[in-house]
Amino acid sequence: MDHKTSHDDVVFFRRNKNILKWLAIIGVVMTIALFSYFIYIDLFNRPELLQNQLEKTGVLAPSVYFLVSIANTVYPIIPGGLGNVIGYTVFGPVQGFILSFIANVMGSTALFLLAKHFGRPLLYAFANEKMVRKGLSYLERGIKIEWLLIVVFILPGLPDDLFTMLAGLSGLSTKRLLVLQLLFKPVTMFLYMMGVNGLFGILADLI
Repeated sequence: MDHKTSHDDVVFFRRNKNILKWLAIIGVVMTIALFSYFIYIDLFNRPELLQNQLEKTGVLAPSVYFLVSIANTVYPIIPGGLGNVIGYTVFGPVQGFILSFIANVMGSTALFLLAKHFGRPLLYAFANEKMVRKGLSYLERGIKIEWLLIVVFILPGLPDDLFTMLAGLSGLSTKRLLVLQLLFKPVTMFLYMMGVNGLFGILADLI
């Protein structure tokens, strides 16, 4: 189930765990500031305020968002799937979803492959130790990783990044992971983006 990792790998991830923690804190602060600004300008109800400006950049804005979204999937600086909501809001439901979904699949696949290469140290560096131990206990009890992935892909708010890394420690193939993502991620992801965007729109009206 697990992969051998070198002593250098373990030391590297231990040293950089604090850096990742600070990045997460900075990400939360940035997210609060960004969404506060969006609410202030009523972007969630009037997305054309930003869409018209972004259209002038051609492919630049979507390309930058796409690359940032891949990186944010590997390590979520913008937490809670809110990066995807930004795409939905500023690029519109169709383009925003397509960009976010493809970036999410690519980022998750990269995370899966990184876990295959580095093993458990990557999990302990990227996720809470208690959650990692809990996740590993599922595999040790013989629960199929496919069923765990289906659950976390369908139900929003669950740590799908952690279970994607756990899948990298199992015998699951990359092809199988891609199939599971294509089957079970799209509907939940779209409904989540639409729902959160709507909630922020209501909040903006109340403020």
